[in-house]
Amino acid sequence: MQIPSNYDWPGNLREYKGSETTAYVVEKMGGASVCAACHSPFAPGAGRSFTVRLETNEPSDTPIRRFSTAVTHTECKPAEMIVDTSASLTAPAEHNFKSVWGYIIGDGAQKVEEGFPYFVYGIDDSESMTSGSGEQTDILVSGLIKTGFAMSRSDKMAEVLAAAAEVAGKVAMKGQWSSPTSLELDTTKDAPVQFSMARVDADAAFRASVDRTGYLLVISGTGIKFHSGSFDAAAAALAGKLVAALIPVVR
Repeated sequence: MQIPSNYDWPGNLREYKGSETTAYVVEKMGGASVCAACHSPFAPGAGRSFTVRLETNEPSDTPIRRFSTAVTHTECKPAEMIVDTSASLTAPAEHNFKSVWGYIIGDGAQKVEEGFPYFVYGIDDSESMTSGSGEQTDILVSGLIKTGFAMSRSDKMAEVLAAAAEVAGKVAMKGQWSSPTSLELDTTKDAPVQFSMARVDADAAFRASVDRTGYLLVISGTGIKFHSGSFDAAAAALAGKLVAALIPVVR
């Protein structure tokens, strides 16, 4: 993989992304359709500039790196790497997370609510923790795998469900209704990583579906894209950052 010659990007990004740099630049710059500065579309072959903002708490015993990006026309803004340091930076950043819920519709379903209920919860951009050896580990994905989630190399729902089924009963997480239509997902007391994952705000039909199955398919990862009630996990799966599990739900 090569970075196109019309892509202007900050060379010191490689200090933070290492071997992931080329793929990161190509994915982020190639995925932009309009300029972040003037909001007009990119013409084929037009010069593009890449601005990367890094938030980090380094130096720290548990270093965190959080990236956000913008792609502009070369004439609108030059490439730039911005590094903001904050000792109080923690992970995960709750405001960065997005979610969507729905149903996997099988051949036997007569209506939508008869499908298998799922909840997708993810972060748009990369959030990583750097180990002492310098290796970058995705905080969200690493934490969920330690909790018992399975990695899925495919974003096809049937294959995601199959991966999740392989770890059924082995995940240190449970769901419990805190109101008629609000479901809290939390790790159990014996989980190796303790955190409150998310709250699912759905409707009565979704609750009935979850109560019927006794489980909720939870899909998560870094790089999942959300679009007004739908999601695209292809990039997350390709990057090895898509995980899933069947979470038991207490009525």
